[in-house]
Amino acid sequence: MKENDARKILGLTTSASQAKIKQAYHKKLRTQHLRQIPGNTLEQRQHAYQQSVKVNAAWNTLSQTGKKRSQRPVQTNAAKTASKPSGRTQPKAQNMAEAWDSLVQLSPVSKRMTTIITLFVFVIFIILVWFFLL
Repeated sequence: MKENDARKILGLTTSASQAKIKQAYHKKLRTQHLRQIPGNTLEQRQHAYQQSVKVNAAWNTLSQTGKKRSQRPVQTNAAKTASKPSGRTQPKAQNMAEAWDSLVQLSPVSKRMTTIITLFVFVIFIILVWFFLL
């Protein structure tokens, strides 16, 4: 969005300060909020949503003044969700050991200690079962 279009949406002049831009943004959002619109039919909600998207895009454009602007255009929610990969981003684990390693990042010493403790508990369990069965 161009800076002039953003200023026009928020109702600002070219000489408006950052404080005025912020004030105009909040005022515009308050007037465009769904709870402020009487009737609240589907068409009115859709119109209010489109207006709030425009106001947010204008805010994103004007709030970046003085900061490094991104080269990418401001995306709407639909474009953001379409561009994001769905589900998990990591590849699926082939077995339980890989799944455990991906969940818990342990050092080699910790892995060794975990294995030793697991074996120790298993041996104790076997001894107790053998003792109670005899």
